[in-house]
Amino acid sequence: SMQRRGWGAEGIEPEANAARLARQRTGSTVYETPLEEVPIPPDSCQMVSLLHVLEHVPDPRDTLTRAYRLLSPGGMLLLALPN
Repeated sequence: SMQRRGWGAEGIEPEANAARLARQRTGSTVYETPLEEVPIPPDSCQMVSLLHVLEHVPDPRDTLTRAYRLLSPGGMLLLALPN
């Protein structure tokens, strides 16, 4: 959706089959690694989305902190949770 609006998009998906499928569907770079190991520089993203992610991680606060560090000043964090 964001690519159709002219944004650059990259993804993070540690599960190999899901990462492959995401690459096929989007044509984007999808890092097959946990967020902690992603090679994206701090302060470089205008938006970070965590869509149905936090309920699957062992330490949601750590994940949010890492996502926040990727955001450029004024960047936006988009969250979706099942509850």
